[in-house]
Amino acid sequence: MVDGWGGLEVDNLPDAKGRPIIKLAEPDILLTCDNQCRVICEWFKHLSEMYGGKPYGMINVGDRYDGSLDNERVMYVRAQLDGLITLLENVTGRRFDRDHFLEVAERSRRALELWQRYLDMGTLKPSPITAFEGFSHMALIVSERGTQQAIDYYQQLIDATQEIVEGDAGVVGRERHRLLWDNLATWYNFRELQESLAGDGIAVVGSTYLDAWRKELDTTDYNSLMNSMARTYTAMYTNMTIDQRVRIYIDSVNKFEADGVLFHKNLSCHTFSLRVHEIAKRLEKHFGPDFRTVIFEGCQGISGRFQKHAFETGVQVHFVER
Repeated sequence: MVDGWGGLEVDNLPDAKGRPIIKLAEPDILLTCDNQCRVICEWFKHLSEMYGGKPYGMINVGDRYDGSLDNERVMYVRAQLDGLITLLENVTGRRFDRDHFLEVAERSRRALELWQRYLDMGTLKPSPITAFEGFSHMALIVSERGTQQAIDYYQQLIDATQEIVEGDAGVVGRERHRLLWDNLATWYNFRELQESLAGDGIAVVGSTYLDAWRKELDTTDYNSLMNSMARTYTAMYTNMTIDQRVRIYIDSVNKFEADGVLFHKNLSCHTFSLRVHEIAKRLEKHFGPDFRTVIFEGCQGISGRFQKHAFETGVQVHFVER
């Protein structure tokens, strides 16, 4: 037992299938940003306290209710990034190497470029990928994007997917409907949903969550890189206005030629799920009666929160029986 962990035996925690969860190494520094599911900032702050006051840093993106992204806001975030560098130098006792940072950022930019090319293959008809394939392959773009491994991986993935394109066989066979997926995947029934939708000829060809890693970096020089990072942090889906989110969806629907959206109302990320009912109604009004949406409650990690009936009924009524 470990004091402060709520009585949990942290060395013996099982996953949903009863397998032991490998314990992460104890952190030296905890860094977070409030442009995502903001409860994570509280988690990291609490972890800092639980580990005896580990150094903790947070980037505040300076939300604007009008959604504007002016230079003042970008510089506000840039100053915080500079502050994190100072924190890291003080904690580690090592001087920040700008040249090495630019090298890593350039590899990251190249990996991001390949990731964009891969996701854009979902615009093809029939589509050689679905969002489920995207979810399966996103790990490196999330945590290894500054490595040569990520570049090599996504190049091989594109090459392998191109073979499907040349074979003129879509990943779900005959496409009856092309949909978009909103929010995180429901990992516990991931394969079940993938196979079920494919069996009904439904290709989920794009996702707002996967698009979060489409952001571009300017690696021309150090200042350009830091400013582009600051701009990226302030312009994430989770801290945009509803009007901006609707605009993103309109553009995505047109780009992927989708005829509907599956809105995962994630009970563990209210920020991402903000006012999805209003967004759905505005999309239906914009695209007309043939455009359909399905809203279902869920969670990326807690299976008991998944509204199976709402999901299955919505898909059946709006797409399978059409």
